Amino acid sequence: MTPRLRFEAISKSFPGVNALSDVSFDVAPSEIHGLLGENGAGKSTLLRILSGVFRPTSGSMFVDGENVSFRKPMDARGAGIAMIHQELQQVPHLSVAQNMFLGHPLTTVGGLFVSRREQERRAAEALSMIEPGIDPAAPISSLKVAQRQIVEIARALLDRARIIAMDEPTSSLTPSEFERLAEVITKLSASGVTIIYVSHKMDEVFRICQRASVMRDGKLVGAVDVQTASHQDVITMMVGRELMQEQHVSHATATVKLEARGLSSLTKIRDASFKLHRGEVLGIAGLVGSGRTELLRLLAGADRLTAGAIDIDGKTVNLRNPRDAISAGIGLVPEERKRGDHPRPLGHHQHGTCLARKLLQSRHHSGRQVAQHGSGPAAPRQSQAFPVGQTDPALQRW
Repeated sequence: MTPRLRFEAISKSFPGVNALSDVSFDVAPSEIHGLLGENGAGKSTLLRILSGVFRPTSGSMFVDGENVSFRKPMDARGAGIAMIHQELQQVPHLSVAQNMFLGHPLTTVGGLFVSRREQERRAAEALSMIEPGIDPAAPISSLKVAQRQIVEIARALLDRARIIAMDEPTSSLTPSEFERLAEVITKLSASGVTIIYVSHKMDEVFRICQRASVMRDGKLVGAVDVQTASHQDVITMMVGRELMQEQHVSHATATVKLEARGLSSLTKIRDASFKLHRGEVLGIAGLVGSGRTELLRLLAGADRLTAGAIDIDGKTVNLRNPRDAISAGIGLVPEERKRGDHPRPLGHHQHGTCLARKLLQSRHHSGRQVAQHGSGPAAPRQSQAFPVGQTDPALQRW
């Protein structure tokens, strides 16, 4: 059987960095194929080559046995290849249908006017195959993240995609939302669509994929049959060594760094109280819609308190806006990076210098964490678009 997709000796170099080196593997028709590796392994770079964002330095790609080369993303779309990014490429104030036809709208005779009715009709047809409950006329901003992922998949169906690459599609989804997405992916596979699935969540990969290719340091380590391989086997391939079970160590101290007292807001927060100690990692859990995001927005000054108080180092602070929160040493990494008011065009070093870098932890503790985990500030003048994996800029800037 001719593979639906084949990479042959793909390499990609950037100034001073070999992002990919001689990567070769194939994916069968209708297969759900995992692409695994640590941050910086080269997964996203390979998908950007597949989707026409980058051109390989050397090597070849074949789709259904035909040698293909893409100069731009539209070339890849024309060849039946769709890319669903971790951060969705959607315009919040447009409707579902308008987003699905973004870049190639349906027009009336003469091409002067957009035919919204026809766009909505065709969008409804594509959505009916996987999620008929989504209204194509609804604003895309009114949908949950999982629903917007499904809209991106339906958009790929409009383009008659033969291959859909998904880069961390469940990073913002709950387990129940993943189950719904898994049903959609499985249905697409049964209809003949090939899926390339990138995820750091092993349970997801073992749940829906048939095979997986594992990358490390820009090279292909090998391929595994996920039906017979173990989680430990795959993780060992990813990191290059066997990981031993480590005992959790807490760095929390008795010093209260932040205390929330009876917080309430106009949204969903009612009488919320807790204490955060220096060096502590405090988890906030709950179902979708329970108020987790709204609570963090209160702490970040993005929403106003209607009752209660916030103390930092024993002193009550008045957080009228995000600037006040930043000045008080509070930073927010939003659920959705592109919709979280964080300036995308800047490079890593600009994010770090244009905003306050005060941390909730002491410099001594932060330095110890860097030494333990091997992560630190990005090299100066490294653009956010640079393909080699780095700490998320939204987190790194703090």
